Amino acid sequence: MAYSAPLPKVNCTELSFKQSDGSEDPYSSGTSCLYAGKSLAESYQSYREESLSEDYGKSLRKNIPSMVNYNDTITDGQLWISYKWNSPDNLEVELAFAGGVTTVEFKQSQSGTEIRTIASAD
Repeated sequence: MAYSAPLPKVNCTELSFKQSDGSEDPYSSGTSCLYAGKSLAESYQSYREESLSEDYGKSLRKNIPSMVNYNDTITDGQLWISYKWNSPDNLEVELAFAGGVTTVEFKQSQSGTEIRTIASAD
């Protein structure tokens, strides 16, 4: 199998979240990264490869058939993963853990694919 280097991330920024009173939300965090010139499928593969060191990374599907929604429950019942296509250029992957939810949104545009990762504690 040929080696594939991770795709370069461009313009990664930290996301901030506010509570209803305007103060910083200590239970939510996130990042937004643009994979310049890369398709949604290529960016998903890179995200999955980069996540393999995390427990959930090994549970992400290797391939994501276009426009097919999935719900996976990992065997130990501690992780639920939902794959939802909002459009052909927008995939939302939700990872529900015992301690919270992480949403990863892949949005493809002419400039590449933006990956927004948002972690929210219970």
